[in-house]
Amino acid sequence: MYLILATFSLALVFGSSAVMSISGLLSIFSNNTNIIICMGLGMEGGKILTISHLYRSWQHYNNRVRAGYIFIIVALTLITSFEVMGFLSQSHQKTMQNRHAINSKIDTLNEEELVLRGQINIIDVTLKGLPESYVTKRIQERKNSGYTVKQNRLLEIINKRSMLKTQLISGDDNFNPVSSIAKILKLKDSNIISIFIPFLVLILEPLLIGLTIATNAAWLNNNKDAAHKETFQNNKNLTKNIRSLQKEHQLTVSQIAKITGRKKIKTCEGWIKGTIPTPPRVLADIQAWIKKQNSYSKKTISMIK
Repeated sequence: MYLILATFSLALVFGSSAVMSISGLLSIFSNNTNIIICMGLGMEGGKILTISHLYRSWQHYNNRVRAGYIFIIVALTLITSFEVMGFLSQSHQKTMQNRHAINSKIDTLNEEELVLRGQINIIDVTLKGLPESYVTKRIQERKNSGYTVKQNRLLEIINKRSMLKTQLISGDDNFNPVSSIAKILKLKDSNIISIFIPFLVLILEPLLIGLTIATNAAWLNNNKDAAHKETFQNNKNLTKNIRSLQKEHQLTVSQIAKITGRKKIKTCEGWIKGTIPTPPRVLADIQAWIKKQNSYSKKTISMIK
């Protein structure tokens, strides 16, 4: 389970880092999209493979070669960090631009509302100067001045401004954590973001390196466990075969020690009991001795006849 989780986590972090890195490169070099994507994938994949190779072959290299590999990893990490930082900053700026655009629309509507209310107020004041008996005249003057049109436009402005404010409030839900921290520290949201983005980048790349090493270690341990199980099964089969030959040919522990050239009888006892790993050569020696004895017995019988 740990092996699956480590590999899955590495894939997620690697994928997100690669996407942000390539997007950052494309925002700078947008004329050669295919080449930039290949280069970005090559650098990100090469970084993972370099870390894995260095971890697996650390003992086989001297300090000079290790330093060379470490320099490559650090250089690729710094490049990726700058690209990711640029991507996150650009994303934040686009989000803020949307907020600024909405605020700008609201300000424009507010200004238009003030102008319309001023015009309506002038019309009302002008019409108040007419005698009350001039009802038809009042209606005609309002129609000519576009009084109804101005009132309808005011209603449209109120509705649009309400929709924009709702959109702005719904967008603010994504900024609640940042806004809350900013309020606690009595700082601007932009100042918190300028601290948060570098901190996130400083965590992302070391996490990628750590997960790469952890995943390699997990796979190596898994391979060792599989090899150990295979060795254990082979040893179990060898022990079973030796016991079968011992029982079939009534061999004593001393005879087995003599056949295999072992001086310690306890070692042979361990082979038979399965407490000590049995070398494959032991079974081959016993089988060769039995074959030799069978051949000798056949020659003796043929000579007697």
